Amino acid sequence: MESYKGAKLIYINKKANGVQSIIYDSVSLLKSYKSQDYILLLGVSGAVMLPFLRPFTSAKIVTHIDGLEWKRDKWGWFAKKFLKFSEGLAVRYSHGVIADNKHIQNYITKEYQKPSFLIAYGADHVSPVEPDAYKKKFSFLGSPYIFTVCRIEPENNVEMQLMAFKECEIGMPYVVVGNWNANDYGMNLYHKYSKVQNIILYNPIYEMEELNVLRSNCFFLPAWT
Repeated sequence: MESYKGAKLIYINKKANGVQSIIYDSVSLLKSYKSQDYILLLGVSGAVMLPFLRPFTSAKIVTHIDGLEWKRDKWGWFAKKFLKFSEGLAVRYSHGVIADNKHIQNYITKEYQKPSFLIAYGADHVSPVEPDAYKKKFSFLGSPYIFTVCRIEPENNVEMQLMAFKECEIGMPYVVVGNWNANDYGMNLYHKYSKVQNIILYNPIYEMEELNVLRSNCFFLPAWT
């Protein structure tokens, strides 16, 4: 696909997550800083480019600080220092900074003495889907179940939830969709819990109707899904 709703699409042959996200974001900025009115930077790993690009672009730069990435246990000492440094550059060289919860907004104000825009999650974007056509694929549909879809990262407390469901008997299965194969942490969890009787684990589902049938028919849905 070369365009979407009038926007030109450019593909970069790098991963947008992990260490490669620095290269991914940097190349993206280099390809867009001359030709756009606005630049939206999601996360801070590529913010090291902003001091070099801002003098040469008329685009308004908006950065969404997607959590306090530098505090996450998955990063080593050097990576944490780099991400904290990049966060500071993002706040300093962006025309606007977005926080997606009040805690992050308060942190930006306290740490950098700079205002930010609060755009919180919480919109109901799930369209109800009747389960009948999917009961063959998802045999638990039609009965109560608890559902989560998220990135399989330590900070999402996935292991704590799986452990709790393994140890308790609540009479309904716990269904989790996530990127289990993305890292050793996810693969270890999948190996450990995929055969537990009341736990059902699925690899990523990208078909929106399939996700919506799981979301809209569950008994309970955690807020971050």
